[in-house]
Amino acid sequence: MKPSLKVLFDYTGPPIGANSVRYVADSGARVFSSGSMRFAWGLDAFTPPTQGRPTSPLPALQQFVRNMLADLLRPAPPASVSATAAGTGTLRVQVTRTVDPCVVAIVVRRDNEIVCRTTGGDCLDRGLRGHRAYTYTATAEDRWAESTPATFGPFRLPNSAPEVALRGPRRVRHGVRVRYVARAVDRDGDVLRYAWAVDGHRVQTVTRRVSVVFGRGRHTVAVTVRDRYRGVRLRWMVVLVV
Repeated sequence: MKPSLKVLFDYTGPPIGANSVRYVADSGARVFSSGSMRFAWGLDAFTPPTQGRPTSPLPALQQFVRNMLADLLRPAPPASVSATAAGTGTLRVQVTRTVDPCVVAIVVRRDNEIVCRTTGGDCLDRGLRGHRAYTYTATAEDRWAESTPATFGPFRLPNSAPEVALRGPRRVRHGVRVRYVARAVDRDGDVLRYAWAVDGHRVQTVTRRVSVVFGRGRHTVAVTVRDRYRGVRLRWMVVLVV
């Protein structure tokens, strides 16, 4: 039995049983098979040579054949699309190469936007937010038609830690109040929390700014920025007081 075999209908009542199936051959050809008696007689007003009476066409069967032919003229939909994390905000989308030589491209979409058009290989979907799941649809194209879209996923992209830059003077005067600022960006759009420390002692502020008056000598200013998904980034600098 073919792994791609799909039973379209299976009838076992009177006057005689009937069935039809569809499958994809090893060559990539799509095959329809009807296992019924007098299948063609229901398609038009045909006069059988043995009975001598014209048959009546069946509109439902005629529409079934139209749908079947339209389906056979399409290329087969892609068999597999997978996605894995490939850096911050990026999924690597991997498309299985089709066996149909008539297929000229496979179009991968996310949220109805085209991510890439490929004949089988990798493409990158950039600018995504982390700790979210993404679903892709893939459509095969040949010179005449498109396949029905096939859906793959969801694929989860891990959380991205915030990017942080610490700004402020590295040489200050004794007794002068100075300010330090943490400039943080989170690609995932998360709310960030700030924790400051001076010489290892926590400063009671949760904003992205802190002001400090140093004693003489060398000191360390540090800021830790966290998001709610365990993304954390630490930045620090040494300050010399003169």
